[in-house]
Amino acid sequence: MALWTAERFRTILLGIASRHYGYNYVPPSFHGRDTTGKLLRHNHNHASFMCSPDETGQFIAHILVHFPMGIPSKEQIVLMEMRKFWFDGLRSYRVKLLGFLNLAEISERLLPDNCITGTSALWESLTPYLLTRHLHIKRSEKHLKVTRERGLVRELRKQLLLELTNNNYEEPSEIKPKLTGLQMRDRFIPWSSFKTTRLKGSGRQVNSRGYGFEIEFPEPISGPLSIGYGWHFSLGLFRPVLNS
Repeated sequence: MALWTAERFRTILLGIASRHYGYNYVPPSFHGRDTTGKLLRHNHNHASFMCSPDETGQFIAHILVHFPMGIPSKEQIVLMEMRKFWFDGLRSYRVKLLGFLNLAEISERLLPDNCITGTSALWESLTPYLLTRHLHIKRSEKHLKVTRERGLVRELRKQLLLELTNNNYEEPSEIKPKLTGLQMRDRFIPWSSFKTTRLKGSGRQVNSRGYGFEIEFPEPISGPLSIGYGWHFSLGLFRPVLNS
């Protein structure tokens, strides 16, 4: 539910912002669109909505609204008025604002196992990564399972490396695909159990199948780290392996 929760949270937040600024004058930092309504595809300095689960992985414990360039005090009022969250036809939930925190402070507040803002050289997928480009597996590789999987791994590594490079990350020293799912303490969660199609909106989604990775960088980096389709809405989200 991470994708749907993040998307719904944003919708409610934009409704609050519209009451403050007027529908056509909501700051781009909230919705990532210019004054004509077009997506800012080459400017990602707007809010991302990143869901962090509890220790079991069954429930969402926190939603990090991440503004890469910070959020002006006037716009903070919008978040302060976000007190309730709901899906259509389902029960509502109370929302408590923990504060306007820097990344170090967030690391102290969130659960260590699922903190998404720590610093580490080793990172692993917390939510599935979805492709934004088609994989180019050779026709000759598709006939046998072993060659098909080898081609899949090669192409996944290639696409992930391209995404990291395009987002100004240092080239990893190692990329290990995790094709099946995520281990959360005593519970295994397959990638197929995640919602991977948005309630609204579109974007460049090749298909709804998700993948996972373990990425090791030459030097520690600080989160949050999210890439791929839906990365502003909790897909393609990684967590640091803090004992690396």
